Amino acid sequence: MELLAKCHRRCSICHRFCGFKMELDHIDPKKEGGSDTIDNAIPVCFECHAEIHAYNDNHPRGRKYRPEELKKHKAQWLELCKSSAAFLASVPPRADVGPFQALIDELEFNRAVATSAQDNQAIPLFEIAMFDRCVREGILSLLNSELKSTIIEAYVILKRVNTLIGSISNFPADTDSRASTVSAAQKSLREAQPKNLIEKTITALTQVLSRED
Repeated sequence: MELLAKCHRRCSICHRFCGFKMELDHIDPKKEGGSDTIDNAIPVCFECHAEIHAYNDNHPRGRKYRPEELKKHKAQWLELCKSSAAFLASVPPRADVGPFQALIDELEFNRAVATSAQDNQAIPLFEIAMFDRCVREGILSLLNSELKSTIIEAYVILKRVNTLIGSISNFPADTDSRASTVSAAQKSLREAQPKNLIEKTITALTQVLSRED
């Protein structure tokens, strides 16, 4: 509580106001002997927390966060919070969630779509915008190969079904061609069973967001 008050519930790395979307991460990982003390804690937002722990050591790109750097971020930010009210006022609030949380939200919507899709009912399009964002911003390259493959596998299925659903509008209503296309989309959805794969992906991404190494 003391540390959260000192940082004004702003992330020590990106400096955005977080409100309740705030976590206290270990600077020196617990598995390496790091303690559960204020001195070893750094207040960060969900997204920066995820970036600290999502780095793929087996496929290194960019620069990994190190404990020494995190200590400097924390010290510098707490000093600014203490002495520079004008600077705090100049930092705009975060207008959107980061790519990891946005991808989870999108997958939760897609899980609901996959759950509700039944025979003889219209299948709504799956959302893929946040996946495309992650590809465009290079977010997937930060993840370990197993999680990256799981996410890609899930979206290959969702995009395939979207293609079939999109082609339905090319045929007049109440025609055999339209009916067969609808049937093909429903069959593809049933055989792929994306709900289980989506659930697996959500669980894995949530673990990245909440990991305490």
